[in-house]
Parts: sequence; C-alpha cells; structure tokens
Amino acid sequence: MLLGLYLVLRVLRTAAWLEGTRASVRGALGTRTVDLATADVAAGAVAYRAGDEAVVRVPTVVARDPGTGRRIIIPLQGMGLATLPPYELRALADAITAGRPTDGRDADAHVLAGQLRTMAGNPLGL
Repeated sequence: MLLGLYLVLRVLRTAAWLEGTRASVRGALGTRTVDLATADVAAGAVAYRAGDEAVVRVPTVVARDPGTGRRIIIPLQGMGLATLPPYELRALADAITAGRPTDGRDADAHVLAGQLRTMAGNPLGL
C-alpha cells in the first residue's frame, strides 16, 4: 500500500523548473535544487515503459552539486511532448554555461550546452 501511495505521489507531484541558473526538481517526497552554472553536468537517459512491452528512452541532463553531492535529473521530454520546447532547451544551455570558462573541466559542459542548442534549433528532429 505504501509503495502504491509513493508511486501516485511521484506522478502527481513531479515537476521541474529553472530560476536563473538554479534548476529544481520536485519528486514525491521533496524538492532538490542545483545551480547548473557550478554543477558537474552530463548527458544521460532514463528508460520508461510505454504500454505493455515498449520501452522508451528519454534523454536527460544529470547535474550534481560538487559541494553537497546533491543530484538532479532533468528529462528533456515533457509529458506528451517529443522534446522540451526550444526556448526551454536554450534556457538550460544558458544556465549551464553562465560564467563557466570554456576550457579544462568545464569544456564538457559547453559541449552539452551546444547539443541542447542544436536540439532547440531542430525541434522537429528531421
């Protein structure tokens, strides 16, 4: 019964938003916030069941706060959407690169932001 309640809360409460460079993800039991401008960021994917046998892989941005180790996962696909709208992808890219140098450890963050901007420039995926 508790598992069922947790799953219902997770579906009903799940949300993500961006305030400046700080991304917040709300889950069933709380909200986690990470500053994307200073976080270690990487691309990832989450698999979801779609129907009885189909598995859908959704691309994500995984951000980890280097000081606290707090981690959030931002899906790049919204409920019923092929991908997030272009303006949201560009906002994520801008938050990731805000104030970061372009070399060293931060170079990968700029590469990821470039991929987000490419996705924003091709919203139909053609």
